[in-house]
Amino acid sequence: MPLIGVADAHRRLGRPLVGFVRGLSAERAAVLIAEVEPVRLWQRALRNQRGVLIDRVLRRHTDAVVRRLRLPV
Repeated sequence: MPLIGVADAHRRLGRPLVGFVRGLSAERAAVLIAEVEPVRLWQRALRNQRGVLIDRVLRRHTDAVVRRLRLPV
């Protein structure tokens, strides 16, 4: 699978990804979101919530299969 970068001039995540997934010619798209899961509790507060945002936007506005892969560090 090729890695495809979706750029946006305003650094938005939701709209550019929804537009890209809707523009695919495939009948059904699968999106895998890789996230780092810190081991220590205090480190979890420092990580960003972009995976959650991407997951919710894609599930709401597309019929893509969305999976979040959490990798412990």
